[in-house]
Amino acid sequence: MLYNPGTKTGAALNLVSAPEIGAESQRVYGSAVDLVRVATVTTDAAGAPTYLAGDPLPAGGVHLQAFVREGGRITSMDDVQLTLEVNTGTVGEFNFDFPSNAPARGAGATTVVLPVTLATDLVASGGGGLSVTAIDSPVVITGTSLPPNAEFWIVALPKAVDWIPVDCVTEKVGPPVISSTLNIECGYDPQAFTKRAVAEVQNLRITEKYKSAFAGFMQFAGARTMIRVDVLADGTELKERVVYSGVRPAPSPERGTGNDEVLSSFEGPYEKSMLFYYR
Repeated sequence: MLYNPGTKTGAALNLVSAPEIGAESQRVYGSAVDLVRVATVTTDAAGAPTYLAGDPLPAGGVHLQAFVREGGRITSMDDVQLTLEVNTGTVGEFNFDFPSNAPARGAGATTVVLPVTLATDLVASGGGGLSVTAIDSPVVITGTSLPPNAEFWIVALPKAVDWIPVDCVTEKVGPPVISSTLNIECGYDPQAFTKRAVAEVQNLRITEKYKSAFAGFMQFAGARTMIRVDVLADGTELKERVVYSGVRPAPSPERGTGNDEVLSSFEGPYEKSMLFYYR
């Protein structure tokens, strides 16, 4: 399964550029199949990548994804790219292209930020899906316009058949885990200095209309679960796809009286989040 929403032009670009409403993120899914952390890629002070192998590839051929674990500023407006040789000499590309209507490009900025959680698929050179059966050895990995001291994870996410749809979800809130600012006092100045703070734990909160003990997220209760939220602009055009890993749903139906709708909700931490976005 490819996770990127793809390139948008013309009327489709107009749709995905408009402000979002809650009804556009009603495509919610759960999966009992966990992600596989295939590798970690770090960059040095010059932006050169180093590959550290992780878990073995799942059998049978899979699509791979990469996401930014530690981002940073890039000084070039060129698209950020990692390339990896797979399947005995085939060059695959992880392209972190900026959308064609991204404000930073329109403003002519000389530096932009490669955000944490940004994610993309591995595709063949020139585009198109790439099913990976093996990563070449020795590993051949290169990068273009990579930020210094960054970190990327290469993972294998669940296949399309592994996702179970959950409908009538009324709330899906999952802020990304991003380091904030810590101020340090000095004398009478309460914020004389600032430093990067350890990021705070963020929770994923899901509320759905309760159906039964065997429907919705009740079927994943207490189990390690992947959760996916698809955002379709105007209900038709896939705009963004957010994936959360390491969730253990603990849904609790809230029964009222009379004509009250019965809602089931849970809130708890997740491990990683990945944002796939349109180009």
